[in-house]
Amino acid sequence: MLKLGGSIITDKSVPLSFRRDAVVALAGAVSTVAESEPVILVHGGGSFGHHYSVIHDMHTAPARYDLKGFCTVKNSMVHLHHLVLDALYEGGILPYSCPPSILVHSSDVPYTEPAAPGGMARERVLETYTIASSGLCPVVYGDAMWCGNGTSHILSGDAIMTMLAKLLDIRLAIFATDVDGLYTGPDLGQLIRRADAKTAYAMAGSGRGAAPARSDGGSDVTGGMARKVRAAGDISRMGTDVFFVNGNRPHRISDITRGIYEGTLFAGKSRGVEA
Repeated sequence: MLKLGGSIITDKSVPLSFRRDAVVALAGAVSTVAESEPVILVHGGGSFGHHYSVIHDMHTAPARYDLKGFCTVKNSMVHLHHLVLDALYEGGILPYSCPPSILVHSSDVPYTEPAAPGGMARERVLETYTIASSGLCPVVYGDAMWCGNGTSHILSGDAIMTMLAKLLDIRLAIFATDVDGLYTGPDLGQLIRRADAKTAYAMAGSGRGAAPARSDGGSDVTGGMARKVRAAGDISRMGTDVFFVNGNRPHRISDITRGIYEGTLFAGKSRGVEA
């Protein structure tokens, strides 16, 4: 399972800027992995969804947000998703679009911080694995979601990663960002090579190492790097190894599946991965 962060697929400092070449290059690396095992992709909103979420003051907490703003955010994510699908196909992947609305129950809210998988449509989620095993690559994305009773909210790609991990037997979870991993401080100090869930929660809670100066830059209403670190803690507690790697170095993604990594590992089950 691979999360393509908004800082990789877009330039978050420039509204509505899609990094097509970067996604095509990533697709090349992922297609190599997909030849030997199922792959599920999740992508963020970058300078599309996050840009409009800030303008319309829309967040992850369910509320009665302006409906025009809700539509604008959602439409921007659909636009970005289409761009991602086209670039993935160009790079050698056979993408299968999975809008998050088919995977979650809108009546079960809030489900952005799932303590249990109750907010997910179990059969649909399990089907994504079947689809991935067929040779297609399911692609899910963070989105503006209807909650019922006139409320809506943002369902982040990081929350989706956690939710999928609760229901699927995930071998590896990888977060591709625009830096090499997590660092000991906000100014890209020493790279943290290995950590665990306890460390993840401490980092996410304190902000230490959770927001490198240029990682996931720009406005982010979904919690930015701190939320990713928290998700890494949740997923690693389930027994899955979680990696933070530099998506600008696509080969590092395929290297992980061969037991070599350059980045930060939140250790779940031991899988013989070497630093």
